[in-house]
Amino acid sequence: MMPFSPLDFHGEGTTLLHWKPLQNGGELALESAWQAIPALFSRLAQRDVQVAAFTISPQSTVLRLRLELEHAK
Repeated sequence: MMPFSPLDFHGEGTTLLHWKPLQNGGELALESAWQAIPALFSRLAQRDVQVAAFTISPQSTVLRLRLELEHAK
């Protein structure tokens, strides 16, 4: 398992919009093409975080993802 860094999720079909650290994890916001989303979740599974919740919403030609992440136990 690799340590989580929000910068790891800028590139490879995704654009980092913001990272908001919180006590038990944080909120990650990205823009992505639909075809890059499965690989994004695969990369997250290799990090020391868990996805507590997420939303996907259309934004012109891309999708906006908001993920609530928690530190893995």
